[in-house]
Amino acid sequence: MLSTKQVIIPKGKQVGELIIQALEDTEENFESRSVTIRIIEVSAPEELVIGYENGTVYSSLLVNFRDNDCPVLLSERYRGEVVQSTFGTVGDGNHVFPARLEEISNGVYRFNNIWGDYVAYLTENPEFSGGFPVTMDFRIDEQGNVTIIDAQMVGFEDVEILVDEMEAIYDPCEDRFLIHMVQVGLFSDDPYDIYTEFTP
Repeated sequence: MLSTKQVIIPKGKQVGELIIQALEDTEENFESRSVTIRIIEVSAPEELVIGYENGTVYSSLLVNFRDNDCPVLLSERYRGEVVQSTFGTVGDGNHVFPARLEEISNGVYRFNNIWGDYVAYLTENPEFSGGFPVTMDFRIDEQGNVTIIDAQMVGFEDVEILVDEMEAIYDPCEDRFLIHMVQVGLFSDDPYDIYTEFTP
């Protein structure tokens, strides 16, 4: 039986990882178990959310257990969607874009654009469509742990992508990425956050 536990996401972070480990009865089938994750307190006045669906914001999430034996099998094409940013809640299904993934060298992969036409979407200016692409290079191990190597806005040297502050989480069972991008210089001189989900 699982008890109630508290997890603290550090200041300045909006992406956290929760690891649940069975200490007893490890032979049981945990695929039939579930856990509820709920935000109970936020220290900052900004809204903190953990999920979107059809434009609805959720502060709790029911997660079903499954084994962790899924192999890492990356797709070549993904459906990307910006789900949250410093400039407001998105996740309304209106900014969905195709993304391509390729292996550019031995064990190094590149997303061709990790936020699609977000500039055109945010400014409501179709003339920006197709511009401002942000590529991301990364490695991924057999367990699905992602190490971001580089990210840059193609053709815009004045825009800085803060790679050291970026995060990427990969679920091998769903072939799903959640990428947290931090950049400076396009919309603001202060760092701002973009969260994008990729599914096959």
